[in-house]
Amino acid sequence: MPIIMVVENFPTGVERSKSSVTDLNSTPFLPRVLRESMATWMLRAHRSMVWTTTMSNSPLEESSSSSRNFGRLAMELWRACRLVVDTGIHYKKWTREQGIEYYANNTPNPKDDAVKMVERHIIMAGQATAYKIGMIKILELREMAKQKLGEDFDIRQFHDVVLTNGPVPLNVLENLVNEWIANARS
Repeated sequence: MPIIMVVENFPTGVERSKSSVTDLNSTPFLPRVLRESMATWMLRAHRSMVWTTTMSNSPLEESSSSSRNFGRLAMELWRACRLVVDTGIHYKKWTREQGIEYYANNTPNPKDDAVKMVERHIIMAGQATAYKIGMIKILELREMAKQKLGEDFDIRQFHDVVLTNGPVPLNVLENLVNEWIANARS
């Protein structure tokens, strides 16, 4: 399954973020405990799969283009449903069964996946929304850095800036990216 391969092995993914945080002795306790930004990187890796699979000699070339695209679209649909069901359960007071039914009717995934996800929503309110907000902010910061640095923009350096400090609040992340941009310009 190419999408899982990307999530688990993409150089800016979950494992790199974990290892960056593990290496930080000066990281405050709470960010070391709260690792929510790692799932944001998973969303970023999913999105990046589109770019990766268009490169020649990609390890993902084994599967057909249409099956890769189906997998990507299925994951995007799944994440969209996560936003709906998370909100439905905690704001609209949906029942567990309503959440499961929504997933079952709107995704290609098996019902067991829907059950697990709804149970996750029940105990982790707002998680799906938080992940998506983090993904959007990282992509926004990437685009801002790309525009400000032009040809000097290096995606690897951007990833280092985002990952080096581990999970941080988004306003802190924005400050770190702005500092990096200022240093790169001078």
